[in-house]
Amino acid sequence: MKKIVLATPRSGSHAYCDLQENNLSECMNIEDMLLPRLSNEQIDFSVCSDVFLDALNDLNFITAWCNRPKITEQHCMYTFDDNMNKISFTQQPTLDVVINEHYSRWRRIKQMDSWCVKLIKYQGTPQNVVDQMLHQADEVVILKRRDRLAQALSMTKATQSQLWHGNNLTGDAGDIDYEVFKNSAHDIINNERWVDQYDGTELYYEDLDLTNSSFNKNSVSLNYDPVRCQEIIEELV
Repeated sequence: MKKIVLATPRSGSHAYCDLQENNLSECMNIEDMLLPRLSNEQIDFSVCSDVFLDALNDLNFITAWCNRPKITEQHCMYTFDDNMNKISFTQQPTLDVVINEHYSRWRRIKQMDSWCVKLIKYQGTPQNVVDQMLHQADEVVILKRRDRLAQALSMTKATQSQLWHGNNLTGDAGDIDYEVFKNSAHDIINNERWVDQYDGTELYYEDLDLTNSSFNKNSVSLNYDPVRCQEIIEELV
């Protein structure tokens, strides 16, 4: 089985893909090649400039590479080996590697008999690669979430706490940063528009049984005003 999961952020995509055959999850997420992480796997934003982070957000990988942070022996990045196993490495990639990485990974994936690949807008996968993957896929799933408020809050919690994916992650994200929440809601709405341009079977987070996944629902607390948050979402729609 060759499956594409077109996902919006915080829609349970990690847990859903974990239950699929030969899960490659976010293997098309090449920003992990440039983001410096500490031993606890958290991104070390202290060494990342705004220019670098803005370039990644804009999917401008050339500008991001040109403004890549200076790393030390405490940092590592992530990539995939020839067998598409996720590995850490400590030497920053060349610009040529970054530019061609989406294509390189796709060449390796399409040689496999089965795979499940998640595509999400922020990965910046070139359109011709997306089209080729969709053409080869036996099944295309579009993964969304009905409750935008809960979705945006989940993304805000992860952003503020840097607790993204794991097994029973718990923590306290403190008081909400409404600018972070607004950006999260904006990203979610843009991602909904991106996945809606494709044909596939729509699935919703609220309907999924993810109890057998190794990625369980996170429990991160956040202080927020639900009325103000809903108003922000309605202003963006």
